[in-house]
Amino acid sequence: MDGLTDLRDELMQEDAFRESYEERTRLVCYGHMIRHAREARQLTRAELGGQLNIPESEIRRLENGEGVDGPTVEMRQALAQALGSAPGGGFGAPLPTELAVWLDGGPAAGVDIGARVVHDIARGMLVGKVPATGETFEAYDPREMAELLFAAGVQPGHVSMPDWREGDIAPAAGVKVALNFRLRQLAQAPERRAALHAVPVIEREGRPPYVRLSDIPTPWRDTFRAALHGSACPAISGEDECAYAWDWRDWLDGRFPR
Repeated sequence: MDGLTDLRDELMQEDAFRESYEERTRLVCYGHMIRHAREARQLTRAELGGQLNIPESEIRRLENGEGVDGPTVEMRQALAQALGSAPGGGFGAPLPTELAVWLDGGPAAGVDIGARVVHDIARGMLVGKVPATGETFEAYDPREMAELLFAAGVQPGHVSMPDWREGDIAPAAGVKVALNFRLRQLAQAPERRAALHAVPVIEREGRPPYVRLSDIPTPWRDTFRAALHGSACPAISGEDECAYAWDWRDWLDGRFPR
């Protein structure tokens, strides 16, 4: 590790520095979510600033998580109103729960971001901490880390990971994608398993068991079809699209694609 990383790790042993550092991390996390919400609503910084009667530079500052205490309560509420609507007056995708609570006036320090995952470059592994319970997990595989966090009660959208500005502790982009994807799989598994009862497994003599994609209820059908891309599927005379039953069961349990 370089000298700055060593210094940060040493300072993290002090309560005051650690609390300030964690608060800064929260502000940066919220700033990223504000930017993503703005982009999802197809707004430029200038357009959002125009709605709030503040300069574009202030929007940039908010999205970068700059400032000692972050935006005022009044500014948070104005952001909530502006980002709660999509272009044309309709409603866009809902804001992440923790962002919605914070923008509604709740204190940043009081919002549980679930877990924080960093890259331990010395050991080449991921380290995840759940502040609410004090639990710490270690794993080399981002999917394994996701499974550990999920078992500890962490839900998708509630994991904070540093970006490149924090140096070597930032996980690679691919690691972040894999971890979040696995968390979403695990969170959807109960609903997927419930769907299993609506899909008959067909067994014919001399053939492996299979399912018809037409029997899979929406929205799972299209998602499962996409997951099958590149996988072997049975060709059954007289049937349309089919998939092997084991791939269907593994997908329901969040273990496919592998």
